[in-house]
Amino acid sequence: MNPGDEQSPVGPPHSARERFFHAHDDGVPHGRRTLSMAVLIVSVFVLIFSLSVRQVTAPASASDVIQAGVAVTTDIDRTLAADAGELRASAQSGAAGAYAIPGYPLKVFLSRDEILNSSTPQLRRIILERSAAIVYQQGLKAFDRTGRQSLGRFSSQGLFDLTVGQLSHATYDRASFAAAIALLLVLISAVGLMLSSEGWGRMRRLGVAIALGAVPGLLLSGLAWSVAGLVGGGDAFETSLRDIARTVMTVPLRNYAVTLILGCVILAGGTLLARTAPSALETASEAEEPAEVATEQYAEHSREELEELEV
Repeated sequence: MNPGDEQSPVGPPHSARERFFHAHDDGVPHGRRTLSMAVLIVSVFVLIFSLSVRQVTAPASASDVIQAGVAVTTDIDRTLAADAGELRASAQSGAAGAYAIPGYPLKVFLSRDEILNSSTPQLRRIILERSAAIVYQQGLKAFDRTGRQSLGRFSSQGLFDLTVGQLSHATYDRASFAAAIALLLVLISAVGLMLSSEGWGRMRRLGVAIALGAVPGLLLSGLAWSVAGLVGGGDAFETSLRDIARTVMTVPLRNYAVTLILGCVILAGGTLLARTAPSALETASEAEEPAEVATEQYAEHSREELEELEV
């Protein structure tokens, strides 16, 4: 360097973390990027939770779970075994259009033809389907004819309320609305993160945000799944309720795990591309250097020849 040349300012060396996240990001507004990343993390968490609830409470999926819960709670097999004969005798001797099931806690009615022409397994299926439809529309208040029902959250009945009791059309509508809002926020924050980043930092930050949004949900879902297995005693009724609760908890657990894997794959891809792309650029730059040197030498030689001719 000549004495008259100005020396460009050189900042302090970047740490490994700064080189990882901030490569090719100099001059980018960090506040906007941090805000976009924070919003994306929260939005991913809410989106996966809402989609999981929506998936569980969809009419077809919820019906199967509610039927299993109602069958356990009402002990419908014992009810039919004890009262099916009386029900058929009433239908055979009577002329009413619909008959209630003796001792059954839900307001389910069967037609005279259904009672007389259906086998006990067929009656069981009809009763459970109609019971599931009632619970899906009304929730657990369909069981409560007094209006004074109170369930302990850490009892087997409370577990039933927290799982089967939430599989309703109202919950499905709320989850659908929340999922739509969360999806919009995910898209907006992801675009903001991309615009406020440069190079492969875009891909790396996107992967980090997705993974960080999934981790809390994965931990909470795993904790809920574990707690569901500890509630209640060891009889068949409570064991069945625990199985139903764990079936419901498995959905968000699986969805958050898949989201975490997706975020890690995006992060790994961005890291790999960030390491290989500069090498390719350096190779191309090194290939251009000999041509540039030859051009400079030719120009210098031509200039010397012109000077000799002028002399």
